[in-house]
Amino acid sequence: MTVVLSRPERMFPYLRRTRPLIVEDLIVPLYDVARNPVGTFWIVHHDVTSHFTAEDAQVMERIATQVTLSLRLLQLTRERRSVRKSHEAARRAANRELIAERSLRKAAEAAQATLQTTLADRETSIGEAHHRVKNTIQIVSSLLALQARTSPSEEVRHALRQSQARLQILAKVHELLYRDADDVREISMQTLLREVGEALRQSFPVTNVSLRVTSDAISLAPMYGIPMALLVNEIVTNAYKHAFPDGQVGAIAVTLSNTTDGVLLLQVVDDGIGMSASDETHGLGLKLIRSFAARLHGDLAFGRPTSGTGTVVTMLMCEASPLAGEDPH
Repeated sequence: MTVVLSRPERMFPYLRRTRPLIVEDLIVPLYDVARNPVGTFWIVHHDVTSHFTAEDAQVMERIATQVTLSLRLLQLTRERRSVRKSHEAARRAANRELIAERSLRKAAEAAQATLQTTLADRETSIGEAHHRVKNTIQIVSSLLALQARTSPSEEVRHALRQSQARLQILAKVHELLYRDADDVREISMQTLLREVGEALRQSFPVTNVSLRVTSDAISLAPMYGIPMALLVNEIVTNAYKHAFPDGQVGAIAVTLSNTTDGVLLLQVVDDGIGMSASDETHGLGLKLIRSFAARLHGDLAFGRPTSGTGTVVTMLMCEASPLAGEDPH
């Protein structure tokens, strides 16, 4: 059951050391498909003038359901890979045994048939899990869109639309990952960034700003491709929102390329009004941009194009570098 705690430091004394002090805590439990508890979501705020609402709890409960299904999906994927490895090992062993002793042929074929049946069952379960995750993402996206349309606060509507846009990127990644059920190890960045660009054009249906997205034939593991796509989304969103005030005509260009020394180069260039020094340190969008770049261990820089007008955001990333907190081995 979702719980809202006021002044949670009374129940959890270690929270007294947090600054600013946590005013309210929304705790959402996570359950697996058998209703066994697997963890909790904690959402906190420090504003004494606001409170979590029932709508907040409902949205987070649906997101919690999505997260639980995603965790189950990852578990099923690992099990599937394990079954495949066992399958291949059994097949090689059977081939060696057949050369030495043909009497083992029937036993080896029976074992192979059993493994194939198990693999087919796993693939069916994974397909069902993919379908559930897709449906859950669509439901949450629809809820966010509905709340954005009905909220009286422009600030809340904007935050909900931004959350919906980020959720749509995760939906695109999920679709690309499992479009080909035989290989879920890499994402085509050409395809993913093209999808992100199209989603951004639909989110900002303006005629005064053009968006061009290009990428070399680069494929990345999901743990690299997802933050890369989210990074591009935040940079381009910032450009749409701030670079072209009062209907100013301009262009945004996104390029992802491989350099000669094996480093990935991401550049987002606009010919808008440009960023000031203070702009580079303020705002949620800039914080998210820096966070995603740090997640990729990328070298992020802001500057101006050679024309002198607009903004260039550049990130250099070693394609083989580990993500923060990840063991590359």
